[in-house]
Amino acid sequence: MKKGFTMIELIFVIVILGILAAVAIPRLAATRDDAEITKTISNASLAIRDFTGYYTAQGDFNATAANMTNVQLVTAKDTPQDKEANAGALTSDESVAGVFVPFKGEPCIGIKILGASAGIVVTNNSANINGSAKSACASVAGAPGIKTLIDSKFTNSAGEEVSGVKIGGTSNIKF
Repeated sequence: MKKGFTMIELIFVIVILGILAAVAIPRLAATRDDAEITKTISNASLAIRDFTGYYTAQGDFNATAANMTNVQLVTAKDTPQDKEANAGALTSDESVAGVFVPFKGEPCIGIKILGASAGIVVTNNSANINGSAKSACASVAGAPGIKTLIDSKFTNSAGEEVSGVKIGGTSNIKF
């Protein structure tokens, strides 16, 4: 009698492996998206902490947002903000810089630096993104710490309540 597997046994093994692969591959893709969402949340929080830390240490913002953090920022779709470039720079007339924390290269969470008011405005840019990144970016914006930053307000030097987080004063924002 010969020892070995029959053709039917081999077919059953291949079918079982195919079923396992069909179940595992979509779960792996979902896990990657969850990890990317978590990374974007972390990067947004870190960039804001870096900006506030820079302002606290220097007493002013740097002319280019990327010089205040090591977080990869973009100014528009697929446009990384180079530390040597002028993109996202504070302009002398309005003292405002705008950059984004990307989700898979898409500009997801907007950060506007208000130089004159010493504040930071955090915005949800998911409405301007197409495809699967749109819902993921909305999940990033809905994360508790990021949502609090997006919804926060402070009183500027003119006594007006404006969106954003005041830097250099007392704040109840928790990251």
